[in-house]
Amino acid sequence: MQRIFARAVQLVDGAEPLHITGEPGTGKRYFAEALHRQSARAEKPFLVVDCKAIAYDQLEDELFGREAGAYPEAPKKDSVFVAADGGTVYLNEVERLPLEAQARLLLVVERGEVRARNQSRPRAVDVRIITSNSVDLAGRVNDGMFHADLYARLCKTRLHFPALRERRRDIELLTRAILVDIGYAKAFDALDRDTVGWMKRQEWREGNIAQLRHVLAHAAGRWMAEGGRLDVETSFFVHRETDPLRSEASRREIALRVLTRDGSEWSWESAKRVAASLLYEALERKTGGVVLRMAKLAGTSRHHVYKHHTGERGRNDDGKRETKSTKLRASPRGGTDGDVGSTGR
Repeated sequence: MQRIFARAVQLVDGAEPLHITGEPGTGKRYFAEALHRQSARAEKPFLVVDCKAIAYDQLEDELFGREAGAYPEAPKKDSVFVAADGGTVYLNEVERLPLEAQARLLLVVERGEVRARNQSRPRAVDVRIITSNSVDLAGRVNDGMFHADLYARLCKTRLHFPALRERRRDIELLTRAILVDIGYAKAFDALDRDTVGWMKRQEWREGNIAQLRHVLAHAAGRWMAEGGRLDVETSFFVHRETDPLRSEASRREIALRVLTRDGSEWSWESAKRVAASLLYEALERKTGGVVLRMAKLAGTSRHHVYKHHTGERGRNDDGKRETKSTKLRASPRGGTDGDVGSTGR
């Protein structure tokens, strides 16, 4: 982490895009915001777009905006880049962007211009773009799912955040910082050395720093009510047992609730969509989102995986993509996602 902090000092007032890699929960967003707060842009907005949480058909309007009447009864919507003008935009899970949106994002990065839907002229913006991903973005380029030119521009400067299990010696420092942040600074004094040692031996595979934060919040609340030592061990196992996605039974119950909730129209097709959604999420986690690996594990074609995975039309029988976007087969530039502060041309 000392390498990351030393590199961060150099990056504070940079204008070039920054790309952050690492598992979910490693603190990428918090770092991006901290970098913004320490920069000359601190008085301007820091806006976050979670690309995974927004539907494909809405994502372009969220990023680039639309004029009133772009389609029937559609009100005007400002681009996030316009709203953050002078500040920073953080794009989480940027690999989720459709190819058409990637092409428009490249114009923002290269020219500092954004054009809303139905807008006749582009608007100049001054924003710093910070992106992050938790899958193999270079693999997406090789699969034709991510533009090589955009990859080269976004990933010219990179930082990799290691998983919590790879930085065990930082756990005590992180624990103090988290307890201060959540308003339980005095609880740190109730943390004994045996507990600190136990925390350093855990894997923290289910959420990294985010998981540590939830566990400490639970333990501190119990400590405030009951006194004594800070019982992190009990809270750790309580968190695991109450994680709604942890058990197979819980996952099945969630799927059943989706299918039977009020307003849902039951059909065999809707049941298959829920099952397919869970399958593809599992495949993505196991393979890092690389389509070729997903197809091999699922025993199906890349075309089928790509069609489900992106909502786009995929490839025809000749292996050509059936979209208006040009498929780029160029190798990714600039080394691997794991490099710290590496550059590419």
